[in-house]
Amino acid sequence: SRRCGRRCAAERSGPWCGGSTSFRGWIVDFYVPGVGLVIEVDGDVHDLKVEDDRHRTDALESEGLRVIRVRNERVFDALAEVVAEIAEAVRRGR
Repeated sequence: SRRCGRRCAAERSGPWCGGSTSFRGWIVDFYVPGVGLVIEVDGDVHDLKVEDDRHRTDALESEGLRVIRVRNERVFDALAEVVAEIAEAVRRGR
């Protein structure tokens, strides 16, 4: 998560809050308050929590937030693509 956050900040994709940020009772990996965007970086443990993650995403979206989920492997294998997708989501949200 930190690797993605540092890269996004370097790309100036938006004003970041990150690193286990609490938002309305949920702990999220990254939150971009100006556009109501939550970014979750999911590792292998999330393979066992599919239903929990779905509930969490639904709850955050019911608060008017957009949620992007990115596999941890993509952060390491395709970081530039992940940052571009997040930057696009930030631009669309403005």
